[in-house]
Amino acid sequence: MNARGAKRQTLLLTVVNTFVRALGLYMRVHLSRLLGAEIMGIAELCAGVHLLAITPLTSGLPLAISRMTAKAEEESRNMPLLAGIYWCGRSPCFSSRHCCSFRPCWRV
Repeated sequence: MNARGAKRQTLLLTVVNTFVRALGLYMRVHLSRLLGAEIMGIAELCAGVHLLAITPLTSGLPLAISRMTAKAEEESRNMPLLAGIYWCGRSPCFSSRHCCSFRPCWRV
């Protein structure tokens, strides 16, 4: 890659990142006016828990499942994939409905 292409890509990434951050700021301001300070505080507390819960999904679990599936025998090729789907689907930590609800789950 030449220097001109690298500069162009850097500029493009900077512009897009600035746009996305401005859009996020607009969304936060709009939501805080719409929902109020208390609910925004609860949402901020839930965001940390949600990020902690989805860390295994973004830190290599898809790659590990892909490698295990590729190395598996022909008759058991879908077993690692089914195991990953099972653990991600059964754990309430991966469901944003349970982590970030604005009302406690026990008062449904």
